[in-house]
This record gives sequence, structure tokens and C-alpha cells, in this order.
Amino acid sequence: VMHISSQAHTLSKWETSAGDMLTDLCFLVFDPMLKMYEDGTIGGWLAEEYKMADDSMSIYFKLREDVWFTNGSKFNADDVAFTFEQILTDTEHYPDSTTKNWRNYVDHVEVTGEYECTMYFKKLMPEFWGLIVDNSTQIIDKETFEQIGWEAYFASPIGTGPYEFTNIDLANSSFELTIRSDEHGWFGYDYLDAYTNVKNIKVMTSSESQTRIASLKTGEVQIIDAVPTSDVPALVDAGYNIIKMPPNQQVFLEFNCAPGKAFADQKLREALSLVIDREAIVDVLLDGYAFPAQTGCLPGNLGYREEVKYSYDVERAKALVAESTYGGEELQFIYTTSTVAIANELCQYIQQAAAEVGINLKLIPQDVAVFDSERLAGNCDICLSAIVKTANMWYKTAANVIGDDRFNSGYVNDELKALGLEIQSVLDEKVMDEKLAEMYAIQHEDFQPVLYLYYPTLLVATQGNVSGILNHNRHYPDISAVVIGE
Repeated sequence: VMHISSQAHTLSKWETSAGDMLTDLCFLVFDPMLKMYEDGTIGGWLAEEYKMADDSMSIYFKLREDVWFTNGSKFNADDVAFTFEQILTDTEHYPDSTTKNWRNYVDHVEVTGEYECTMYFKKLMPEFWGLIVDNSTQIIDKETFEQIGWEAYFASPIGTGPYEFTNIDLANSSFELTIRSDEHGWFGYDYLDAYTNVKNIKVMTSSESQTRIASLKTGEVQIIDAVPTSDVPALVDAGYNIIKMPPNQQVFLEFNCAPGKAFADQKLREALSLVIDREAIVDVLLDGYAFPAQTGCLPGNLGYREEVKYSYDVERAKALVAESTYGGEELQFIYTTSTVAIANELCQYIQQAAAEVGINLKLIPQDVAVFDSERLAGNCDICLSAIVKTANMWYKTAANVIGDDRFNSGYVNDELKALGLEIQSVLDEKVMDEKLAEMYAIQHEDFQPVLYLYYPTLLVATQGNVSGILNHNRHYPDISAVVIGE
């Protein structure tokens, strides 16, 4: 039994109400076209061979011939083409808000043989390698889908993965699965050289961390996620395993830099950056279970340069505030705990640190719907936000938040904006690394439109006899190969 913090209000990943729980379920039910392994490398999976064209405008897939859906249908290229046809054309069940990272780039998938197909792009797709490894793309059985329709198919989804649903309670986000017992079985265990001794899995939810911890202590469950850092020492002392998932989220501040706003002044932005002790945030508020941001990415990510680092200098910050055009007026600081779990404590710290150098921040906690609306409307001076990475880079922050100015920050830096737009058509990793490094260097001089704070790690706790949890270099636990020992 796994007890997790998020919910799933639908079993279609593409609906806007789909929650993070669905990613955990998709590891059990679906397979990706390609797979990201634990070390971050990418290799074949449903497609055993693949080749990107020299111009990066198409990619050829040779599919495995030993893959079957749990209902007995054999997987082939028609299923791949049909799945992407739905993603690209069915705007009712696959809305633009959830499919645009595919729909804006992919033109079509052409079937060239029973187990061969080619995906053609409208334009270069920088996020391709991060998206093609995602189980929650949900490759579907074309024949069954056409027989029963979308609603029935996603009421109890059929995939090629190791488990199948046996009981679904969407109202309570509770799901029961059993390992497939058909004659074909799951091809993946042989390729992974890993197996499981778990026949039945139940995944349930609770947003209350202490409820999840209590269920672990009573033995009701074997695995829980989103463990508060303050509970880790006691759990370790009691013999439970603590697993750190790789950082997959970037927490940052975004300024309203529009003309006439206080943070249109570079000196005030730099002053706020200088007064934030990022290491203290990690050590005190997160008990060390995060990485303080030195720049817009982590070591090993595209764009990282060791020499580009934030500074902490209170006296310098005071001088910059004095030199700025800021007159001490109250500045609106909006945030939501739906985005960042420790938002209350974090924003209080930032407020206190800012006050030390004369910056007057008014904290305004909001529910997520109000926050999103106010942020887009520019009804704030600064906001707290977070975003996830794509494979080995923080593409969305650079391309969307900065390049597109997605949240209407009103920042003015033509060079930075041009780079953010340019990377939207870059696929070569070396070029992407160089362009992102240029962006981060500029941001360390201009401090707009965002200040990076930290990269949190998701903590998973298990009973002492549990092993085999995978993560595929992401922060979601994959329990498809979990083993329960004596």
C-alpha cells in the first residue's frame, strides 16, 4: 500500500483536473516510448531503436514486437500514431492547456510498417527528450479505444505496463491494481533485470502528512511520500527507510518589473537578492533536504557555470536600497501554499530579511485560483512561484517564464528575452547549454524577472523491508519493481 499526498480526479493525464498522483499510477499501467534511466541517460523502451533526422525535424522509431496490452491486444505502430493523433486533434478531451508542448511542435506520426513509425515536427522541439520518456503520455490501444470510446477507456485505462486496475474510487482518490496475469506478461522486467514480489498494490491519498506517517507507523501502508523534513530523524531512528527523490522543482521569486513599479529598479531587485540567505532557507526551513540556488540551475544541468553565483551581503543591500528610487512604500507580495508547501514560513523569512534593509513587503496569501489571476493581471509587486524541469534543463523557466514572459512580469531586457525565445528552437544540447549559460549570466547582473531560491527534494519513507523503488531521475516514485523483504 502506498499513501501519497496528491490526488487523481481523473485517469486521463490530459485533463486539467489530473493530479500528480496520476504520474505514480502511470508508472504501473503505461509505458513510455523511450525510457530515462536512474542515471539520467535515455534509451529504448517501447521503441527499441530510434534515430533523429539530421535536421531534427523528424524521428524514426522501430518498436518492440514483444509488447502486449493487458487486455490481450498486441501493441504496434498504429497504437502510437493513434495516441498522438488524439493528443494533436482531440481538443475536447485533450485541451490546449495540457497538450501544447506536443501540439505546438508535432505535425503528425506516419506509420511505415507494423512496428515502425516516424514522428514529424512542425518546428524544432526542445522539450522532446524530456517528454518522450514520460509514462503519462499514456500510449493507448487503438482498437479498444475505437470500440468503447474515450469515456469508457479512461474509466479504467488499459496500458502495456506491469499492472492493471481492479478497483477505482475517483471520489476518494483510491486505486487498487494487480500484477498482470495474462500469458504475455510485462516485457519490462526482463529488460530492467528487475522484478517484483508484490501482486497487489493499493494507492491512496491524504493531504495531511501526519495521517500518512501514522499509517506507516501502524503498518497499514508500506510507502508514503512528501515526508516533512522535521519528521525524518524520528523515522530514521525507528528503522524506516528515507529515500531522496532527485530535485524536479525550482522555487523562485518573480518581480513585477513593469514601468512605474518599485521593482522596475534594478538596484532594488539586486538588494532583495543580496539579503536572502539561500543556504539558511535550506538548513532552517527544509532541514537540509534541498539545494540552495546559486544560479538558475543545478550542477550537472545544462547552463551551469560554477563561477556564476548569488551573493549574500546585507550591507551592500542597504546601500543599494538607499541609492534606488524606492521610497519605502508597502509592496504587495502574493503567494499560495498550493505551489510551495513551506510558503508561509518562507515568505515570512523573506519579509523579515527585506525589512532589515528597508524593503517593506506585505504578505498576501491566496488560494491558487486567485493567485493565478492576480499574478497574470500584474496586481502584485512580487510573487512566489515554482516550476518543474525538463529532463536535464530548466527549460520552462527560461523559455516560457522569461522568453514568453508568460506571467506578464513586464521586464525589459532585450538580450535576455531574445535568448529565451531563441532556445525555443534549439535541440542541440551543446548549443542549449551555451544559451542557458548566457541567460543565467545576464540574470546575475540584471536580477530580472526572477530570483532563484532553492531546489527541494521529495522525501519518500518506507518500511525497513522495502526496496526497489525507482525514480528515473525524476521526483516521482516508481514502485513497479518494488520488493517486500522478510
